[in-house]
Amino acid sequence: MTSPLSPLRVLHLDTGAAFRGGQNQLRILLHGLNPAEVTSYLVLRKSALSAKFYWDRTRILPKGGPLAHLLFLLALCRQEKIQLLHIHTAQAHSLLLGLRLLGNKIPAIVHRRVLFAPRKGWIHRAKYSNWVVQRYIVLSHAIQDQLCMYGLPASAMRIIPSCVETSVAIPDRVTAKALWCKALSLPPSATLVGFCGHLTEEKGADTLMQAFELLPTSMGDTHLLFAGEGPLREALTAQATRLSSSARIHFLGYQKDVPAFLGACDLLVFPSVSEGLGSTLLQAGQAHLPVLASDVGGIPDIILPGKTGELVPPQDPQALATAMTALLQDPTRCAAYGLALAQHVAENFSATSMVQHTTQVYQELYPT
Repeated sequence: MTSPLSPLRVLHLDTGAAFRGGQNQLRILLHGLNPAEVTSYLVLRKSALSAKFYWDRTRILPKGGPLAHLLFLLALCRQEKIQLLHIHTAQAHSLLLGLRLLGNKIPAIVHRRVLFAPRKGWIHRAKYSNWVVQRYIVLSHAIQDQLCMYGLPASAMRIIPSCVETSVAIPDRVTAKALWCKALSLPPSATLVGFCGHLTEEKGADTLMQAFELLPTSMGDTHLLFAGEGPLREALTAQATRLSSSARIHFLGYQKDVPAFLGACDLLVFPSVSEGLGSTLLQAGQAHLPVLASDVGGIPDIILPGKTGELVPPQDPQALATAMTALLQDPTRCAAYGLALAQHVAENFSATSMVQHTTQVYQELYPT
């Protein structure tokens, strides 16, 4: 390995199509890295993400297939004297394998944010070999355990959870709720249960609707608000129309101002079937919002049962409805959970910590 230049020159590769939680974490990292230590280049494919994600050293992958992308990346690495590759998506990980096959030997870090088990087969085994990847950054113990079960050594992994920015303005919850009640023509006394996430199978929105239907009739002033878009939007909307509670279920679409939405809610329900960590839970903590979530993946790293929130088994509408009812009828406990979650997030999920620990991983591969 050659001696590092100063600052270290790192190429970040993200082939996502949309600006989601992982891309927001990458944005925080890019702006948090010390420019005296790291010069970051960002490569994106032309998509809705590239239209929204500004970084002054951004490059766009050219038109064409994987070969065109690989040749572009090889040329960029030579031109900019790149010393370290930081891979942020599954498709980018596949391109990394292609770079290796074409002779690229630059050390690489793969950032793994999802809980899905890697696929089997020789191509996928090759992607995860130490010849291709030198370090993995994983968001939670659950992801680390999944990769260990696949056969990867824990010594190659570093657990660095997602973070929240302390500079984000936290809206006044009373004001935020009043604004949303007015926008939805609801009385100010309405109870707002929120869901915030991509409308995909692993997020469990269908289970939440089934649970909402099971709430007692005495809670008829409770409304369910879905913030987010995704491939299941149409199916979930159709499912809602078949429920007796359909008039109290609202699909709000993509919300640019997530803190304002969370601040308006009385309770956040996070019913995921699979979750690497759950960055929305960190934002809920900033908003002092009580949380009810599924006991899956990395969620227990944030929601400590009976301390910072409540956990229920995934895909269990009755258990979810019972826990929702109990929390909504106990505002004192909700307030205590919101405060405890805020403290837990501030102490363990700061942007400063995430950037510092990522820098340490860089230094493991290129010690100064």
